[in-house]
Amino acid sequence: MAFDKAGKYHMNPARAKMADSAPPKQGNAKQPHDMTKPGPEGETADGSDVPKLLEELHAKHGGKHMHVHHDGITMTSHHIGDDGVVEGPHEHATTDDLKSHMDMAFGGEETPQEEAMEQHEHSLSGY
Repeated sequence: MAFDKAGKYHMNPARAKMADSAPPKQGNAKQPHDMTKPGPEGETADGSDVPKLLEELHAKHGGKHMHVHHDGITMTSHHIGDDGVVEGPHEHATTDDLKSHMDMAFGGEETPQEEAMEQHEHSLSGY
């Protein structure tokens, strides 16, 4: 795990060194927004600009997308569906809560608990 001089994360320290020694790119390449600094409209790292970023991502690529932020205690997620509607923020205390929410947001398979509850609802064991 390494960062180059521009602050970009690289999995391999050798790549971070290579990025530092590479000549600067020419052109009008857009720099990614640093989520820890206020944006042009005054948004901050509290996630207030995440819906806008998800909308831009959806407009460019379509499909479903999710952003998750972990502050060391809880996880906060925002997601956008195929219909382009952003939902969130959603707070998750555990990774299991987050996984369940991701399954719901992306239309994943039911969890074993949901399957067991569904089977119980359709059984005749209570009659």
